[in-house]
Amino acid sequence: MRRAVELALIDGVAGAVCGAPGGQPRVVFGFTLAGGRIARIDILADPGVLSGLDLEFVDR
Repeated sequence: MRRAVELALIDGVAGAVCGAPGGQPRVVFGFTLAGGRIARIDILADPGVLSGLDLEFVDR
């Protein structure tokens, strides 16, 4: 069973991906870490932007 959200490196930075049918990401969450904590979350949903991201899934 697939998870609704999967951990990933997004352009080499920690984040998470919310999948969609056909394996294409619907939403990507980019995390900015500071002091070992999440300091900022960027939410990307523009299909044009998502198609240009380098996604490397963790624990897949």
